[in-house]
Amino acid sequence: MQSSSTPAPASSPVAPAAEGAIEILARLTEIAHASLGVTRSIARDDTLTGTLGLDSLSLISLAVEVEDRFCVVLGEEEQDLRTVGDLCDLIERRLAEVQP
Repeated sequence: MQSSSTPAPASSPVAPAAEGAIEILARLTEIAHASLGVTRSIARDDTLTGTLGLDSLSLISLAVEVEDRFCVVLGEEEQDLRTVGDLCDLIERRLAEVQP
């Protein structure tokens, strides 16, 4: 029998950073569907040129859309992005840079 002083098991709250990452992925999914013609759902481990099949022009369009929708500047780091997760992480870093 448990005593009343024993704490209940902790639930797993979603950390603010994780919540931000979920929102970023959702917005990237919207961009992929509306602007790039991607019809499938996207996941963090999807590769931009492989899994999603984006060509160089589509990658430029994606960068422009991301900068517009998130009000960030991607910069030269965008050339090193391979996966959707890489892009999510970069957006999250850029958003953190502009917040007080």
